[in-house]
Amino acid sequence: MCITAASLFMACCTTKQHETMSSIKEKTILATIDSILAKSPQADTSLLKRGIRNAASFWKSADGTEKAFQTFCINHFMATPEEKATLFNTVQKNLEIINGHYNRISMELKEPVQLAGPSYTSIDEAFGALDPYAHFADDMFDSKIAFSVLLNFPFYTLQEKNTLGNRWNRQEWAYARMGDLFTSRVPAELSQHVSTELATTENYISNYNIRMDNLRSEDGRKLFADSLSLIAHWGLRDELKADYADKKEGLEKQQLIYEVMKRIIDQSIPEQVINNGKLTWKPYSNKVFDGTKELAVKPEPDTRYKRLFETYKAMKETDPFSKCYPTALKRAFDRDMEVSADNIESMFTLLIASPEVAKVAAVIKKRLGRNLQPFDLWYDGFKTRSTIPEDRLTRQTQTLYPNTQAFEKNMPDILIKMGFNQADAKDISARILVDNSRGSGHAWGAQMRSDKAHLRTRIQPSGMD
Repeated sequence: MCITAASLFMACCTTKQHETMSSIKEKTILATIDSILAKSPQADTSLLKRGIRNAASFWKSADGTEKAFQTFCINHFMATPEEKATLFNTVQKNLEIINGHYNRISMELKEPVQLAGPSYTSIDEAFGALDPYAHFADDMFDSKIAFSVLLNFPFYTLQEKNTLGNRWNRQEWAYARMGDLFTSRVPAELSQHVSTELATTENYISNYNIRMDNLRSEDGRKLFADSLSLIAHWGLRDELKADYADKKEGLEKQQLIYEVMKRIIDQSIPEQVINNGKLTWKPYSNKVFDGTKELAVKPEPDTRYKRLFETYKAMKETDPFSKCYPTALKRAFDRDMEVSADNIESMFTLLIASPEVAKVAAVIKKRLGRNLQPFDLWYDGFKTRSTIPEDRLTRQTQTLYPNTQAFEKNMPDILIKMGFNQADAKDISARILVDNSRGSGHAWGAQMRSDKAHLRTRIQPSGMD
């Protein structure tokens, strides 16, 4: 019994219990609505009711008693359009300051692990995984700023936006967007846990490169150019697309890439060939060589799927605190992309079931002069570039863009060729900095008007390939 009691005590001490939200009873909500209407009969009753319930759904007992909740709502509900506009402008201005500087801090902390340069250390990884914004939600709710927003700018679901939004003016849309600010109340340590898992996963992916020049066919032939290192899967996919223009060895290259992809997926890829330019590898037989000496294959551990699972678990921990979007899928579709998963599924079903798909497949088959293979999903032959050999394009891009500075300088010309007028092209380019990415590259937007967006692209020492 003593051992059991001690175990229970230790569990209580080591696992922090988080209070669920919504500690306000219905009678308090109704009494609060009545009190505000008595004080401000001109208030929009519909928005008032929505705002009160919105704020109540996030209120915890730690935020105060039900009486304190009622007093807060009475004192902080903006009953007139002028009061509401003033609150909106204040919150908007201050959040731009906070979000803008946080965005810059986060971006610069991640630079050693995201940008090309010397090998980074474990402390760089730790700083890259740090979320200095993890306490933001706690601070906003503890200071009651979040409750002022929740009370005066109610949240609308994606379905409501789709239904009501076509009648909203610019200001109404802005107010609805402010209602999107506090749709969850995730405790700081859970936010940091998600950030750590995502950063660990990103580092794993960004440093997962295959040395293509060290791949060998089963008869020992080298098919790819010297020093060609491709990240999985973007680099492998783009190389596969480019190989349609290679009429001599293109198909053989594509089949070899496809074999590499399968080895990565089923985790039978030898761990020692990842990011390693010293060993040669025959993907079909899965044999590894150091010179002429065959080495014992050590498959990569199930790291890829462990990363997926750890990210899933971290995100699932936040579900109970994400009232408006209670699952990661809801947050990804309804919140971030603002299109429902059902709509996406319907679109894909419509596309795949379309008779045009079979017709297009027949055209591709005829052009290639062979039966289609799984990787022909990425057939690139409907674009002009697919008729130009990759080495010719690479010679041109290496000449044009030997480094990030050359790419950044030429960006206005690129935008003009894309259809922008000269003034807009110059204005847009002036707001973008180009960085050399360690991984496949990405765009990192600014969060305040005084900052610039960062375009990360991968440029080899020999120039952009």
